[in-house]
Amino acid sequence: MQHLFRTCNSLPCKLNRFWKKERNDESARFIGSSISDHSNFGELVCGKSTSRFQSVDNQELTINTNYGNQTGSLYDSSKVNLVSGGWVNVLALYDTSTTNISGGFVTGIWSYDHGVVNSSGGESQHFVVCNFSTANFYDGKAGSLGARQSGVVNVFGGEISEILSTSESGIINFYDGTVSRELLASDSSIVNLYDGVVAGDLDAFDTSIVNITGGYISGYIRAANSSTMNIYGGSLGSYLSVYDSGTVNIYGQNIQLGGGLSLDGNRVLGTGYLSGAWMDGTPWNTNVTYNTATIYIIPEPCTLLLLGLGAAVLRKKARN
Repeated sequence: MQHLFRTCNSLPCKLNRFWKKERNDESARFIGSSISDHSNFGELVCGKSTSRFQSVDNQELTINTNYGNQTGSLYDSSKVNLVSGGWVNVLALYDTSTTNISGGFVTGIWSYDHGVVNSSGGESQHFVVCNFSTANFYDGKAGSLGARQSGVVNVFGGEISEILSTSESGIINFYDGTVSRELLASDSSIVNLYDGVVAGDLDAFDTSIVNITGGYISGYIRAANSSTMNIYGGSLGSYLSVYDSGTVNIYGQNIQLGGGLSLDGNRVLGTGYLSGAWMDGTPWNTNVTYNTATIYIIPEPCTLLLLGLGAAVLRKKARN
């Protein structure tokens, strides 16, 4: 049986392909054991001076020592555990295989089909899930973490030191943790930001959708290329830019317009300091630095005023 190493269109891969050996080739199968117990890793297919290992069927493999030049592929419902002291170059997941990372280091993780990666510690340099696979990032550190081609990334904690990104209908659910450089949505993907810290920029491009209900954003917030950003809460970045048919919907109240800003119905025109409160009363502010597309205040400020007047009338009737 032959498995090609499929690549995400938007992310180049250094490896070209893995070949799945016959099931009776014990030199490439480590059943219910540890890499540290073996010295023969099978023949090289791609890359120089690098051998590889495989896990198939329902086998389980634990990596607990330094094999930093090894590349591994997982098939079927097999499982690989990377623990403290373990070091491996690349792990590629196919079918319904699983990788659990509680310690150690891996240079790259590529998950396809319906593979699942669970990270509760350790460190990875590049981490990508594609083709309906899932990554659950509870803790640990990743240089970059991405969802491609309908892959799903759930971030519950830990640190992404570079970029957390999604494209090609991928989904990111960000519940907690820290992104140091950028949170990026593109190519019809979705980002849901519930909490946590985006220490850099938050960008939405190419018909993507970003929903913000909480969290802290310190850098630029940008919506462009027919993308949509719905903001319900959280601490906004210092600068807000909307251009190239992008749309930002701000669900707030008590809107204050600084110099250079005006309202046309519920559409914000111009650039300047914009502040208000979320619907729960929490204050927010940002600086609109570029506005050649659409920023909406929802509900429309005059509607909020009418609602407030109506409530005052009802209170007066109740007293009478």
